[in-house]
Amino acid sequence: MELKLNVKSPEWWMWTVTLALLALGLLRMNWAFNLAILVSVLQVAYFIRKTGSWMDFATQVRWSYLVLILVARADASHFLFLLMFLATALVVLFDFCVLTMTLRRMPWNKEA
Repeated sequence: MELKLNVKSPEWWMWTVTLALLALGLLRMNWAFNLAILVSVLQVAYFIRKTGSWMDFATQVRWSYLVLILVARADASHFLFLLMFLATALVVLFDFCVLTMTLRRMPWNKEA
């Protein structure tokens, strides 16, 4: 994989902040998980405003991530947060998103 740091993109910065917060949370600073959830909520709101749609593909990715991060918050072992940290690192460092690849295969996204 080739390193792709898109520092001019506000979306990249949102993912980078989320990644940093997940890292802090995994270092036992549990408050950071709550801030990561807040950043995810803000991402959803940003994309709803940007695209004008709740079901636009980019918004779906953020909704799905928000649901996953809320589920991860309920897991005391933080295993799901570790998986999300690794997946978010792929987005930030290589612009490779497993969630995007999965959502593209959903029947309602045949044209995405």
